[in-house]
Amino acid sequence: MVLEVPGLKRLFLLGCEQLRGIKWDTSGFVKIKPNLELLCVDTRPEIKYPPPSVDKDKSLHVHAVIMDARLARSLCDLIRHSESVYNVSFSIHVISSPLYSEIIEPKGTFKDKIGLLNDQVNPQQQLISASQYHNVLSKVGDAPMQSFPRPPTSMLSRHVEIAQGSHNLESELCKNSHICTLADLAKDWANSLYVHDVSTNISMPKRDWEYLRLCRIEMCPMLETVFPGNYSNFYKLETIWVSDLLMARCIWSNGFVYDENFNSLQHMHVRCCPRLQFILHVRFCSFPNLETLHIIHCSDLRNIFVLESYEPINVAYFPKLATIHLHDLPMLRQICDFKMVAPELKTIKIRGCWSLRRLPAVTAYGPKPAIEIEKDVWDKLKWDGLEAGHHPSLYKEPQSSRYYRRKMPMVSILRYAGLITL
Repeated sequence: MVLEVPGLKRLFLLGCEQLRGIKWDTSGFVKIKPNLELLCVDTRPEIKYPPPSVDKDKSLHVHAVIMDARLARSLCDLIRHSESVYNVSFSIHVISSPLYSEIIEPKGTFKDKIGLLNDQVNPQQQLISASQYHNVLSKVGDAPMQSFPRPPTSMLSRHVEIAQGSHNLESELCKNSHICTLADLAKDWANSLYVHDVSTNISMPKRDWEYLRLCRIEMCPMLETVFPGNYSNFYKLETIWVSDLLMARCIWSNGFVYDENFNSLQHMHVRCCPRLQFILHVRFCSFPNLETLHIIHCSDLRNIFVLESYEPINVAYFPKLATIHLHDLPMLRQICDFKMVAPELKTIKIRGCWSLRRLPAVTAYGPKPAIEIEKDVWDKLKWDGLEAGHHPSLYKEPQSSRYYRRKMPMVSILRYAGLITL
């Protein structure tokens, strides 16, 4: 219990391995809070690090690295009883490992699949390394996949990280009571969320993520849906970065969407989700600020955007969409299952999307978008006509992908590897 300490400004609880909660004294809480500017909690054993800096523009900063998710209840109580909850900054890491980092490198066999970050490349990109059969595949026409942006590594002023192995994680994410838990802390106040290496099928809490701006989810092999059920109030979400969700069939499941939902979304990056069938149900003009669409290695993906069944609209506008990169999506037939208009489109790069039949409609008055695509795919595209803004003449002369599909030898790849070695 924290007793009445009216002049307390900074409280450090470091190396408290058995700490499970802080019972704030209700009678003395008001006397503590006006002066408390920093709470620093770390339940890892014998961890030394410099204390975090205090943002003078915030009334309270909470920095916590905890190995039992139940401790988040105490942090939640402190934050929600602050004089101005939205003038509080926090970085809360619910982890099991003695170390945590904003850049998590793939482990085990994932290295062979998605590679490691390369510090020498452009800071906006990372190249995905080839598999152990790279020397063989390069001879039959396959090649390293297209560049994929680095994951967002910055923490915003209210940040939550959730990782595998922390005690009582599932019970704290499944809110079944009126107690303020980790689920409430994340969805009600966080503006950046990082979830990784969680081997449970527990999805994120439902509804009301109205302050979330940056969402990064990766290496959660059992997760089937990131945001389940009815989803609403994603008003401020700017970036979604999803990677290595082996069981996920969609990012957002079907549900009612307000008109203002996803109005702030600018960048969507999805990688290595082999069972993904669609990403999001949408409605008319759902993405007024979307600029970048980058999807790679999702072998079951049929459509990226699916129109809601009750919507009478059969066209959607993407007024700021400038860049589309699609790679290794063999089942993808079209980006949307309805007409898609993108008047500001500048660049399209497509490789390994052999079922693709439709591209977005563009404007006839602006610069023509540059397009990189296999000739086989380009020749099979379907068009609505020049008057509809959907005609091959509205694009620049297509450039064939740098790595073109070649005819595979009539032997197994392992036997072919032996022939090459010989």
